[in-house]
Amino acid sequence: MVEQCASGVGRRHAGWRRWYALAVCGLAVGGIVLPGWWSAARAGGPGNCFEWIDTVTGPACSFGSRQIYARGINNDGVVVGHSHCSVAPPRAYRWQSGTPLQEIVIPGATDSMALFINNRGTIAGEASIPGIGWGYVAWILKDGVLTIITPPLPLGHGPGAFTDPQALNDQDQLLVYFAYDLDGSSSRRTLLWQDGVLTDIGDLLGISGPAVGGTYISRDGRTLAGWTGQQWQICHPWVAHDGRAVEYPGIEGRSMTAIIGGSDDGEFLLSVKDLPAVSPYQSYRARFRDGEAVYERIAPLSGYTGLRSWTMTSDGMVFGQSTGGPYPFQTMYTAVAPESLQGQAIVTQMLNADWSGYPPIVPPGLPSGGRPGWSDNGLLASSRHVHRRVPPPPGDLDGDCRVGLADLLRLLAMWGSDQGEGDLNENGAVDAADLMILLEHWYEGPVF
Repeated sequence: MVEQCASGVGRRHAGWRRWYALAVCGLAVGGIVLPGWWSAARAGGPGNCFEWIDTVTGPACSFGSRQIYARGINNDGVVVGHSHCSVAPPRAYRWQSGTPLQEIVIPGATDSMALFINNRGTIAGEASIPGIGWGYVAWILKDGVLTIITPPLPLGHGPGAFTDPQALNDQDQLLVYFAYDLDGSSSRRTLLWQDGVLTDIGDLLGISGPAVGGTYISRDGRTLAGWTGQQWQICHPWVAHDGRAVEYPGIEGRSMTAIIGGSDDGEFLLSVKDLPAVSPYQSYRARFRDGEAVYERIAPLSGYTGLRSWTMTSDGMVFGQSTGGPYPFQTMYTAVAPESLQGQAIVTQMLNADWSGYPPIVPPGLPSGGRPGWSDNGLLASSRHVHRRVPPPPGDLDGDCRVGLADLLRLLAMWGSDQGEGDLNENGAVDAADLMILLEHWYEGPVF
């Protein structure tokens, strides 16, 4: 089912594509191509491309159309999320290619969502269950046993207490945000669920503050991270390893510095914001060593004022939402490679809002549908589609996952030099051999 980079797309008509490219090349060399074409070419990125491999499908609705949102995926390609017909409430589901959409039944729930699935097949999510005195509650489905996570509440608590799953690892350890009101004040804590036992990580690790958020737990459970402070928008980060927690000052001049994810090599993703609430979110990478914090801002895309990050992959790739730009009615995901130049956000592939249309028209990013799911082996689940991360085609010099005019112009600008980017055959010079490699892959790239 899973295809690699679709080389056949570019080679089925390699003849006319090559002659077309040669004609363009001749125009460029002859000076007919306007200089502005080259100056407008986007700076090359590291080439993180995504290829469509499947679409989550469900039964037809008796009234209206079925809405499907993918929120999590594991290495086996099992997708979880929520689905509903028209205005009906959402229902949690599990899906795998070749099998029908399977509802995850939460007894008594009026609506439910599945948010995480690990490589053991354990699923976590949230649901609304009237009659138990809670708002939304977290649940976990492990080895076929469903557990509704409702910690004991103190006497006199106010209405609207809730639990919300934050992170799940392969040890079946689940971080759960726990909130309730008591005597006019709010309590916001994070609990660690494991095998039916709930532990307050603030108490366990000695993290102070009226609100303690835990948003990251490593595969082996030895490293945890999150934020603490007065509330979500006035907070600073903390990191704990092997039971020892260290709190770090937030970024100077920012009211909110919150860890929301992490990678395998100790890098963390931060969501950063100023008061008032209308100010745009910003995204930072961070490393914490020996009590010192090093912060690196991820610059928003050109034309946008904010970049709100959602998740960081195990190898440090970031997915987020570009905000304050020219397309206010679309949620657009921006993939930011770990090796991106000067921390600049790089759109690795431009897709239409519904993943249709080729070549793409509307920049940049992936469709809406909430935080995307990501697996350790490069599977991406977002909206109702599954994509796989694939290498760029040979000759993709501008990082847009397609070989075309911009790549040709970049190569010609390097002609005769020893610049590594254009030296496709790595013989020490940009020459005719590199040009032929680029033409061989003309208009080639992933299928999406």
